[in-house]
Amino acid sequence: MRSSFCRACILLALVLSLGLHWTVLQSAAWVGMIVSYSQDGSLGEALTKTFDGEHPCELCRMIDRGTSAGAESGEEQSPPAPGKDLVKKIDLFSTLAPTFFFVQTHTSGADFATYSVAALSRTELPAVPPPQAA
Repeated sequence: MRSSFCRACILLALVLSLGLHWTVLQSAAWVGMIVSYSQDGSLGEALTKTFDGEHPCELCRMIDRGTSAGAESGEEQSPPAPGKDLVKKIDLFSTLAPTFFFVQTHTSGADFATYSVAALSRTELPAVPPPQAA
């Protein structure tokens, strides 16, 4: 129970930090517009009215105001002024994955082990074709 709650909180924080809540709201607005416009005409006309940008619904206007307000408050990255400190954005996906080996070393006279971290790179290529039995 506690683990699933923590995962849900982390997922919610990730969705909000990436701005995906606007995507979900916009999708819901489009579905509502298609349903609403298809009651008065054909499905083709409903799709045209929904995506032409000339017939926004109230939810679309609210989303537009919300995303433009977020851009004005600095939510979007703007070019930094000269002489200002640059803040780097954390990249969620890394192209390089370092390999860490934990080496257990024993100290003389101590009854506990200390661990040191060494980043080692591999120079040999993987087996081609990969082994079938693991």
